[in-house]
Order: sequence, then C-alpha cells, then structure tokens
Amino acid sequence: MTYAFDNRAKSGFARGEGAGALILKPLAQAIKDNDKIRSVIVNTGVNQDGITSPSGKAQEQLMREVYARAGITPLDAGFVEAHGTGTKVGDPIEATAINSVFGDGRTTRAPLYIGSVKSNVGHLENASGVISIIKATMMLEKGFVLPNTNFQTPNQNIPLAKWNMKVPTLQRPWPANKKYISVNNFGFGGSNAHCVLERGPSHLQPGQKKANLDPRQRLFVLSANDETSARNLMKQLNIFVEQHPEVFQKALMASRCCRF
Repeated sequence: MTYAFDNRAKSGFARGEGAGALILKPLAQAIKDNDKIRSVIVNTGVNQDGITSPSGKAQEQLMREVYARAGITPLDAGFVEAHGTGTKVGDPIEATAINSVFGDGRTTRAPLYIGSVKSNVGHLENASGVISIIKATMMLEKGFVLPNTNFQTPNQNIPLAKWNMKVPTLQRPWPANKKYISVNNFGFGGSNAHCVLERGPSHLQPGQKKANLDPRQRLFVLSANDETSARNLMKQLNIFVEQHPEVFQKALMASRCCRF
C-alpha cells in the first residue's frame, strides 16, 4: 500500500494496475464543436534532475516556471495533486518544494490541499501521470476536493500545520475563489513534469441559462421567537459553515426547510 505524506511511508512503491486515456483538442475547436470540455490545460512544463535522489530545487523551479509562463499566481491554486509515492525521503522533498511555491497567502482556514492518487490505486508507473490528470479533472468538473486514503499522521519531516497545508481525508467542497489544480509527475530517470488545469467552460445548450452558483444568494431558512434569537442563530450557522467546509451547503439548505 502507498502511504503518501504519512509517517508510515517506507519504500514508497506499491505497484498498481491500470490505464487511462485523454482526448486533447484545441479549446477554440472544442467550443466550436460543442464538445463537453472536462478541463482546460493552462500550461505544462518538464525538466530533469538526474538519476539520483529527487531534487527539490528542480521541482520548485519547474513549478515556478510553469506558472510564470501562464501569467498566473500559485495562490489561485486550490489543490496540488502531488507525485506522492510515499517515501520517507521523496515525500518531504516534494512537499517542501510545493510549500515554497504555493505556501504564501495560505491560512489555517484556507489551507492548500495536497494529495496523491497513488494512495488509492498504487503506482501505475507509465500511466501514473494520466491517472493524476483524470483525478484532477474530476475534482474541477464536480467541484469537490477528493479525499486521500491511507493517511493518518503526517511524515515527521512534513510540518503540514506550520505550512497551512492539508491532506484531506474527507470529501470537501472546492475552495471558494480558487481556479487551478496543479499536477506533479516525476520519472525514475529524473524527468519532472508539471501541469496546471482549470475548469472547462460550462456546457450549455442554445438558449439554456447558466445555473446560479453564487453561495451568497442561497436561502437558509431560520425560525426564532424574536429578532435577537434569529440573529444568534445566523451567527451560529455562519460559524458552523466555516468550521465544517465538508458539509454541502445545498444539503444544509434543504435540511433547514424540513420539519422533523
């Protein structure tokens, strides 16, 4: 089993079996053809750090270059799908590089989420990159942060709390105001690859109106004996929503309208 970023990580190699396929198309052509666009590639890059221990400097340089070429800021990334093979040496090196690039501006309430699909399916070797892209695309398309399996206690050399980084163990709503997912994939021979994805444009039929996804315009029904009690309920509900981002607001809205 793979224990990405976990203190139980040892060799890091748990072979899995699988394959993946992606259909790539220029965005303008896909829109013209009315294709369902699941995600958009913002930018990609590769570099090399030799057949030795992973180089954090090379990984950091690559991620910075990809974002610089795209003209975007790492703070707008809501999740980093890491290579995350689950090794005591490699995981801290990659996590440190990720923190160096994405750490600025993160807080306890708005952390950077990181994960690795290898914890779910094992290391698919040559197919490991495409599976990571598929996972990242699903998160963007569905609007969720997917949980990491096999994670209990962080690797002692990865201070997640200090860095305001979090390995999610529960499914969560996608972080507000975050546009991008970054994907790392590294090869045994020293190849490093990085890809930045964003959500595809909405797939609307002619004349179909776009759904209103603005959470500020959702209706939460409250009942109280007087205005003071109602305002106290509003404050309590606001605190609850902030402290429990894994709770889906639509479900909470529905339950507030029910009588039990």
